[in-house]
Amino acid sequence: MVDAVVSFVVDRLGDFLINEAVFLCRVKKEVKRLKEELGSMQHLLKDAEEKQYGDPVIHKWVSDIKELSYDIEDMLYVFRLKVRKPKWGCFPCVCSSLFDIGKQIEDFRKRINDLSPSNQPFRLKDSGNSPPGEVISKLRDLRRSVSFAVEENVVGFVDEAHKLLAKLLAFRSFHLWNGRRKFENRAWVAVSQEYTTRDLLTRIFKSFEFKVENNEDLEKMNEEDLKRRLHKSLQGYSYLLVIDDVWDKESWWMLKTAFPDNKNGSRVIITTRNEEVAKSSDENTHSHHLRNLREEESWQLFCQKNSQIVNVDEELKRLCREMVQKCNGLPLAIIVLGGLLSNKKQQEWHRVRDHLWRHLKAANSIEINSLLVLSFNSLPYQLKPCFLYLGLFPEDSEIIIEKLIYLWVAEGFISEGEDCIMEEVAKDYINELINRSLIQVERRYWGRTATCRVHDLLRDLAIDMAKKTFSYLRVLDIGIVPSRKHHKIFDKEIAKLIHLKYLGWYTTRIDASLIYNLQRLQTLVIYGVAKLSTEISRLQELRHLIGVFYGNWRLLIDNLTKLQTLRHVSLSIWAQIKTEKLVNLRGLWLVGSYSKQEVFCFDSIANLKSLRILVVRLTLDDMYFSSLQPLSHCGHLMDLRLKGKLSEKVPEDIHQVLPNLECLTLERSYLQDDPMPMLEKLPKLTVLKLGGGFYKGKKMMSSANGFLWLEILLLVVAEETEEWQVEDGAFSKLKGFYIEQSGNSNLNYPKRLRSLPSPDLHEFQLSPYFPLD
Repeated sequence: MVDAVVSFVVDRLGDFLINEAVFLCRVKKEVKRLKEELGSMQHLLKDAEEKQYGDPVIHKWVSDIKELSYDIEDMLYVFRLKVRKPKWGCFPCVCSSLFDIGKQIEDFRKRINDLSPSNQPFRLKDSGNSPPGEVISKLRDLRRSVSFAVEENVVGFVDEAHKLLAKLLAFRSFHLWNGRRKFENRAWVAVSQEYTTRDLLTRIFKSFEFKVENNEDLEKMNEEDLKRRLHKSLQGYSYLLVIDDVWDKESWWMLKTAFPDNKNGSRVIITTRNEEVAKSSDENTHSHHLRNLREEESWQLFCQKNSQIVNVDEELKRLCREMVQKCNGLPLAIIVLGGLLSNKKQQEWHRVRDHLWRHLKAANSIEINSLLVLSFNSLPYQLKPCFLYLGLFPEDSEIIIEKLIYLWVAEGFISEGEDCIMEEVAKDYINELINRSLIQVERRYWGRTATCRVHDLLRDLAIDMAKKTFSYLRVLDIGIVPSRKHHKIFDKEIAKLIHLKYLGWYTTRIDASLIYNLQRLQTLVIYGVAKLSTEISRLQELRHLIGVFYGNWRLLIDNLTKLQTLRHVSLSIWAQIKTEKLVNLRGLWLVGSYSKQEVFCFDSIANLKSLRILVVRLTLDDMYFSSLQPLSHCGHLMDLRLKGKLSEKVPEDIHQVLPNLECLTLERSYLQDDPMPMLEKLPKLTVLKLGGGFYKGKKMMSSANGFLWLEILLLVVAEETEEWQVEDGAFSKLKGFYIEQSGNSNLNYPKRLRSLPSPDLHEFQLSPYFPLD
């Protein structure tokens, strides 16, 4: 982490020398010298990062360097603020401020000298001049090698009873079995050690996805009101509810009256580590005890997590079997051990065994906490603060990956790679933590990880090791602010938080003008604001702007050259934005209609050379999309989702217009000509969703060798479509298939497609997975 912070500040000093040269005058040499002296310490930081968790002296040294770096960043920020004030240009002000900055630089250089490694009681290894590019490149290659997955294996479920439970739990992904839902309503909630019954009832209601009736406010209901409301919503319907990780028997007794016995096979499944909870739940309850894994089952699980085991000699296999046996059949211990060894060279496996043997419990089994600590210590130094940060999330919470990435970047944990932006590097880190089994995938979206969870033992480890790591407020994520009084306090104080790089504001009221003092903001998630003032153009560091921006007013982001994400913007607002300088925009979500225009032209998108994701939803039936040809200028476009009529058939050369497209959604396109012959040519298409109203013709044709790389196909067929001819060789790599036939449609299609599993439909909704979407 400190390496990323120091690297960032050194880069900022370089930019400062270039951009503010006209103002620096006599202190320019001092600034340059400060940059060189701070930069000279970078080579030792990797070794310091790795050693600090076991040495309090090194930990203090690392913290002091981090604090020094932040102080230098503050100096640069204050200087820039003064430069941009009109009255600053007077000669006395210039001299005074230059004197101040010169004095501060002198103090900084003295602190650097005091922190010089030669003045410390410890010695560090010089890691050389290479940035963490090799690690980043390795992680990126790993991420790109992972294909779309239709479903995850359930770790530790081995006999038939376990497999049955695994299928029951699959409702979390809303799979369809035999084409129909087994339960009309399904929900899953996790109970943390610290909970309130009222909060639990609210979460169950929301997890069932029941609609809130007019003038209903769940937040204002008491426990009894919520129980009655939940009981009413479930009355007469079949339902399946999993209440996960119940810690005490009172939890269930406080909840049970909310669930009616409809005599229709409805079920409530409780998971617990406390046998007393299971015994006390109900006289009709059947308890199923999950045993530890048997020796061979443990070995199979270990081999799943460590692909190297296939290519090792018998001696190393015996070594691994010894370690697996000491895990006593505990899945978490086996998984973490497999992830740990899979990221070490085979010659290092003996050292891992020796370390674990020194920490065996009295029962001659591995102490799981020592295994977790060893796994943490083996992380590359760049990943350690990223893992520790996970301890800040509530127990059993579902963590949104995209949001986590923005938070890591805001906290300064991520350094830019040689050929990729910080957000891409962060994705590599996510996949490495998954690969090491330190986080677990919760949900996927378009085949990519959307949310994750952290096992509570790993979360406890992160909390324990991170107690002194995070001390600067760089992130503020606020939910509902309860009263006007609190609003005024927040409004007044937020403007003072000049260090903020991430601001999430989900309430309905905010004085938007106050956020424009926060010129370091990189991510702004803001809902409930009717209009952003012109001063948003001052947020030059902004990378992600997320909210609901509707109406017909100007959103002045034309000069925000670092902007990467923009969602959700009305077409009327988008029409007024000049896109020439939005050279780094990668994700764009547009929705709505024009006031006087019926057609959406992709010409306004053609300037966005870095665009990866484009989502456009037309809300009026008489609107339509123009030709797709302008998208040929967006050579990096990977994900295209269009909802609305296409003015013409899919172009014959779409494979040349969109050569890198991996995911495509068409909905309500009302095409008259069969799109399959054109779409099957897309050379990299992996996921295809053709939603309701995509095609109004009678016949579809998929030729041999068409859709060579397609893995997921979701299809909603109209009544008019009577025939779908699929030649042998088409869809050769298809892993998941879902079809829905409208009205009286009775479309015939090959048996080999019928036998494919139905993918998780929630992964492929048009709306992206992000808070409040």
